[in-house]
Amino acid sequence: YRVEAVTEGGTARSTEVSYKVGDVPINYSGLVLNELNGNDKFIELFNKGAEEIRIKGVTIQKDEKLVWTAGSVILEPGQYLLLYSVDVQADHPDHDPACFFDSGLSAKKAVKVELFDPKGASLDKFNLVNFVMKAPASYSRVPNGTGGWYFTDATPAAVNASDNSTPVEGLE
Repeated sequence: YRVEAVTEGGTARSTEVSYKVGDVPINYSGLVLNELNGNDKFIELFNKGAEEIRIKGVTIQKDEKLVWTAGSVILEPGQYLLLYSVDVQADHPDHDPACFFDSGLSAKKAVKVELFDPKGASLDKFNLVNFVMKAPASYSRVPNGTGGWYFTDATPAAVNASDNSTPVEGLE
């Protein structure tokens, strides 16, 4: 279905979404950005909740530009989804082709990465507005899935390193 609003100024249309009668509404509150790595060019999503999450239609924007839309994926509680930049696709020939995002990712400049549900509501964001220092490895949530953002060793698709000695400065 799609919602249309007609006014004297024109017609506005929502994005098309689907709904199956009897479906239980999806609770996306457990879905978070968990680790960003501009050196190895990956974004890690994590289900920190207690229920599985069907993420079809979930999107990621980088610097206000759509770079990825989820296909039919179910994330179980405690499960990770690792997305690589198309810049490094050749380095990951066995990685699921649906798990590459259409942009680079840098450890050397400010960046905004935002996660949205299928209806366009913001679920989570990492917004480095004041670049202070190059990320030696990853920007990671410490503790894993729930904490603040810290510079840590890279842990793609695994529990984040627990070092919280260097917080990421310059976040909005």
